[in-house]
Amino acid sequence: MASPKAIVQTLNEYFDLIERLALKSRSSNALYEQAIFDEAVAYFQQNKEDALRAFRVLVKNGILRPIDQDGAYIIQKYTKDYVLNLVKEQKLGLAEIVKVEADRVGKLSDEVQKALEKGDLALVQSKASMIIDLIDEIQNHLESDRNAIKNIIERAKIMPPDTPLNLRYGEVSDCFEQYVEPMRQFLGNDATGFLNLTLTIEKQLARGMDLCNIQAGSLSSWSRTMKGAQSQIRMLRTQIRENLALFQNELAPLRNRVTKNNRISCSVVALLAKVRKKGLRKSLNVKTLKLGGSQRDVRFSLSPSVKEFSAKVLQYTPAKFSFPEELVSSNDDLMLLRIDDVVENLKMCKRRVPLMEWLKENYPEQSDRTLLSVYQQILQRESKRLRQSDSRESTNLKNYRITYYPHILENAV
Repeated sequence: MASPKAIVQTLNEYFDLIERLALKSRSSNALYEQAIFDEAVAYFQQNKEDALRAFRVLVKNGILRPIDQDGAYIIQKYTKDYVLNLVKEQKLGLAEIVKVEADRVGKLSDEVQKALEKGDLALVQSKASMIIDLIDEIQNHLESDRNAIKNIIERAKIMPPDTPLNLRYGEVSDCFEQYVEPMRQFLGNDATGFLNLTLTIEKQLARGMDLCNIQAGSLSSWSRTMKGAQSQIRMLRTQIRENLALFQNELAPLRNRVTKNNRISCSVVALLAKVRKKGLRKSLNVKTLKLGGSQRDVRFSLSPSVKEFSAKVLQYTPAKFSFPEELVSSNDDLMLLRIDDVVENLKMCKRRVPLMEWLKENYPEQSDRTLLSVYQQILQRESKRLRQSDSRESTNLKNYRITYYPHILENAV
């Protein structure tokens, strides 16, 4: 039996691999040698030598124990329980839980509005503290549900390739129907959606902060609490956008595969039943089917240049650059463009237009680097006059194409 010190060292060195094996062993305690080796090869990015060395270390130190002569192994019980408890997977919650908490936020918004009308800033501060607590609970539920959905997707992907689609993606389909679709409709950015409610509350808190600056005798802590609630609301909107993107980009395609497979299966079953009852000729329109006749094969070959070009096309991947939070620009880049002049021109604009589009329109001769640097400096100096959009957009500069959440002039007529 391996010493506890050796087991701890092995856990410290190969914890991620042991975690994968422990999760895989939940459905079946016994793991065969080939399955273990495949997991190790995948973990070490197809490096078979490292995978074989890790396999031998796990066996030598008692993490994996052979149970028969056919190459079957089990993970040591205490090690398996420790790993599974440590990486305890989240369970998917109920959409109704988040809805109830959001309804409570809506009621608090009404109370904040009444307090603003009365000028009772102490009550506004009290409600802002309650909003912070509620939004924190909503964030925790959304984060837990996000982890649960990732686990559902991962379980579907690690199943054997020959697993029927209904069995492989059955949990995905149930998750989509019971949770994703209701939450996507509830969190949508429409007149009745939760995102619209957060924008309303943010404006109410901004009004409360303005009153704190005007009203004599108000405490600075009141304003700080309202500002903290505003920051919490912005973070919640970002989290909601990430969850909706996860639903759309990763979960929806898997669910669509199940739906398409079910439709095909139903069509095939109905056609076979029709063939059994009426026969092939009456069930199918033979005139539209090519059941025989002469066929002429045509052969052609591609030149080496075409093959080389096709290979380059298949390997092409577009370069992506993350939109930076801040751009450090030298004074030489802005020698011909003073930020004060740009701000003065911006104040004269009376249209509702995205800031980047306005910069491209008024300063077409500037480089992409200069426009991005000016964009960031204006956000820092004129943040109160700009509102960030909740929808992601793309725009073309001279040499780059950027994807971002645009800032729009808020004080335009």
